Amino acid sequence: MIKKILIVFAVLALAMVIAINVFSRKAPEMLVSSIESALNKKILIGSIDYHFPGIFDLGGFEIKETKDFAGETSFYVDKIRLEVSPLSLSQKKLIIDAIDVENANVVIRQYHGKLTHAFSDAAKSSKPEEPSESRAAPAKAVSANLPFVIHRSKFSKSHFKFIDYDVQEGGFVITLDEIDAVIDNIALPFSENKTFYKVSAQLPQGRDQRAAEIKLSGRTLFRTMDTEANFSTQGIYLPYFEPYYRQVTQAAVANAYVDSRINLLLEHN
Repeated sequence: MIKKILIVFAVLALAMVIAINVFSRKAPEMLVSSIESALNKKILIGSIDYHFPGIFDLGGFEIKETKDFAGETSFYVDKIRLEVSPLSLSQKKLIIDAIDVENANVVIRQYHGKLTHAFSDAAKSSKPEEPSESRAAPAKAVSANLPFVIHRSKFSKSHFKFIDYDVQEGGFVITLDEIDAVIDNIALPFSENKTFYKVSAQLPQGRDQRAAEIKLSGRTLFRTMDTEANFSTQGIYLPYFEPYYRQVTQAAVANAYVDSRINLLLEHN
């Protein structure tokens, strides 16, 4: 009897080892497919090191646009660690328990009032298009992106670039350097849970000016945009932002600095 039990345990152990080995080989491919389905973007990864059961060390991770600004990069980082729920790779939701990123480069572009960034397609509504009276055939529903949740994100020594093509031909660029950020509970589509964030960064303002200090902390329910946040700046050099203030006045600002503290509360629109 004991011999039979030992044989059963041995067979189960062998089956488990085989299953883990198969999953380990398929996990990187499943991860890439899940991320592409969630973001609806082109994902490029130079290398993937997988550690059972759900840790991925990615090298040369890049998100490229496929529609507006096709082929241009919206996110790039040399190394990134993802802690992924193993079950989510085969389910209908991508669940990332933690992301640890250092020296990331994030780009957001604005053109004709529309923002394009790594999450822009994932944030779009997936509702079917309303049919018009003149159409004889029923409208087809737009396929939804794979929902995803990121429980905790940590960025250190990272960089952000905002390119605004609406205020200046060729794009007016605002950059943030030395970004340290912790963001909890990112979900797309938007959920009933609030997203918590704490961000600090430096804002370069030209060769001869000292970088401004930016700090933001708070929480937002993105489904309704209800927000409680604290925002502060120190040393904003106004002449650098001429393309924006020129939209409301023709006066020229020769030299001016702004420090600000804002306590923001948004409720029920």
